[in-house]
Amino acid sequence: MKHMFDGTAWVAAQQDSLLEEERHADGNPKNYFGSFEQPRHWLYCGTHLMGDPAELRDNRGTPVEKYRFPQSTKTWNHPDSGLYYCGGRWKELEPEPGKYRWDILDNGLEKARQMGCTSIVRIAPYALRPEEDVPLWMRERWPEEPDYPFWRVDPNTTDYAERWSEFIRAFAARFDGDERISSVDLAITGAWGEGGGSEFVVPEKLEQVVSAYLDRFTKTPIQALLHDPVSVACIRRHRAKVGFRVDCLGDMGGFHPGQWSHMEDYYPQNVVNFHMQDAWKEAPVVFEACWHTNDWYLQGWDIDYIIDESLKWHISSYNAKGTTIPQAWEKSIERWVRKMGYRYEIHSCTLPNRPGRRDDRL
Repeated sequence: MKHMFDGTAWVAAQQDSLLEEERHADGNPKNYFGSFEQPRHWLYCGTHLMGDPAELRDNRGTPVEKYRFPQSTKTWNHPDSGLYYCGGRWKELEPEPGKYRWDILDNGLEKARQMGCTSIVRIAPYALRPEEDVPLWMRERWPEEPDYPFWRVDPNTTDYAERWSEFIRAFAARFDGDERISSVDLAITGAWGEGGGSEFVVPEKLEQVVSAYLDRFTKTPIQALLHDPVSVACIRRHRAKVGFRVDCLGDMGGFHPGQWSHMEDYYPQNVVNFHMQDAWKEAPVVFEACWHTNDWYLQGWDIDYIIDESLKWHISSYNAKGTTIPQAWEKSIERWVRKMGYRYEIHSCTLPNRPGRRDDRL
């Protein structure tokens, strides 16, 4: 199976893996999570929690006791996963106009593959630190930075949209359909490609960037940030199979305590307002932690509420930023992993009274 969303997935379950079944009180069998392989697109893998580290620390630097999740053999204090975040920056990948360093991205994808992972890829046009600027050749053309806080180049008064779109088309020509990539983030503008100010980009420039992604990535799934109604409406007009991503899962009031939160206000309203409630049927739904999972724990927020809301929005995968999961939440996170994403469940199966020849099995 190349991708999770191509509609051709199937599973063959052997008879003898089902001979012993658990049943509910009403006699109906429980869903089976046994020996056949489930898709592993859940939490992004925690690379520095692998191997045999002498000591583990949480995201705040506090030492924590090592433990394993059930079924995890490679990772401490975090579930094993088959999904990896592979990021890159335009500045590094196109150091000269039209000359690309795809070897940098290839190295990241190969690192993930060797760990048994496929990758979600985001190439950011720029970020906020000086070393994370647009390519030097672009900066030489446009030395002044705009006043808008998350822009390094004004997309409306420069040729940013044209040059960034050229890069995207080249990126797609090289990597669309690459089996090492599970999906690609659609990055329009803003620091880290997270969409800051996308709603202020003039329509023709916005359309140029969106088209570069959706016209050229025809095999690899795409997800776009659930940022604003303007950019999402532009994306939806293409009628392409586009999922969505959000980057503040778990926020229960960290920005405006008692008044507003992503979990209780922004996400439940705008998944519907932006008409993305059915996107999960055809494309990924990717969530990133607001701060870290451990911060939610220290704030005393309700992990089961956060999990259940994310499942209601049909989460495909969760970026925990590779940090430790509090052991007190192990069972809740294990429940989340079992329900997250695209998985196979046997609800019923009819078998002969006696097993036949191996060639006759399902």
